[in-house]
Amino acid sequence: RQQLTAELLGITRLNGMRAVAIARSDSLEAADYFQAQLGQGEKNAAALAARLAALPTAPDERALVDAATRRKAAYLQVRQQVFQAKDLGKTQDVEQIVAGELATRFDAYTHAIDALLAWQTREAHAMAAASAQAYAFSRVLLPAFGAAALLVGCMAGWLLTRSIVTPL
Repeated sequence: RQQLTAELLGITRLNGMRAVAIARSDSLEAADYFQAQLGQGEKNAAALAARLAALPTAPDERALVDAATRRKAAYLQVRQQVFQAKDLGKTQDVEQIVAGELATRFDAYTHAIDALLAWQTREAHAMAAASAQAYAFSRVLLPAFGAAALLVGCMAGWLLTRSIVTPL
């Protein structure tokens, strides 16, 4: 989960840069190139999000995922406004939206994914600590059971020997 979320964050940041490049580009060819890259990046992000959604989630994690989803929707809405304004040739409006609201919404979206990733990292560390503790306990328990089995075997051997030797 943590690795998938990290990959999603990377793709999201890359797609954000592509969206800004499209908005600030004066060249139609460059805008078309970045639009194609953005489309592929969105497909990759959707595939990762689907893989993440298929995995079971804890209630705390679900709340973080829902917050990221809401922030993504807000970001995509502003991004769509930027692309519409760019198509209409409103370059000053595009620059204002890109520098203001788009940047703010994108930061909120990436911070939400960062928060999810931080939560998953904490959970992974807690799981690793519990696993290390269980391993340490088993390293103590296994020799103790081995010694107890050896002691029981010695006692059984001694009793068996006494029961055979004593009647003779």
